[in-house]
Amino acid sequence: MTSDTCTIRRARPEDAPAAAAMWAEMAERHKGFDEQAWPWAADAPRRWQDSFAGLLDREDMLLLVAERDGQAVGFVVVQIKPRSPVYEAGEEGFVWDLGVRGDCRRQGIGRRLMQAALAELKRRGVGDVILHVAAANEPAARLYESLGMRVIMHRMYKKL
Repeated sequence: MTSDTCTIRRARPEDAPAAAAMWAEMAERHKGFDEQAWPWAADAPRRWQDSFAGLLDREDMLLLVAERDGQAVGFVVVQIKPRSPVYEAGEEGFVWDLGVRGDCRRQGIGRRLMQAALAELKRRGVGDVILHVAAANEPAARLYESLGMRVIMHRMYKKL
């Protein structure tokens, strides 16, 4: 998918450091929403980068990158998995992470990444898409709602 500002493409191994840096920005924002709920390990960005690189060749994963002027400026990580056997048969997509570089936010890049991911999931015959969004992250929630997603449950948390 190409637009005036970026190209959406499959992620490659060399995207892992930039994606990890964007994930680290996102992780800091989440920590600001509720530090107790997101107690990141000191080396979380490195761990996330290793995980991202390890997911690239998996058939059940969809990793896309938004690129502008040869640089990764956004990413999305989606897992495709069978639905629980108590539901109608089929697969569902679970959006694990969506991140956009700080200086590139509010430019439609996250929307384009999600649109590309949803189109690819539909092309693959995936019937449902699920994601979690921090309760305090109202801009993200508005983005997902504008793409046709809706709230179906609230995720509860308690530190033990």
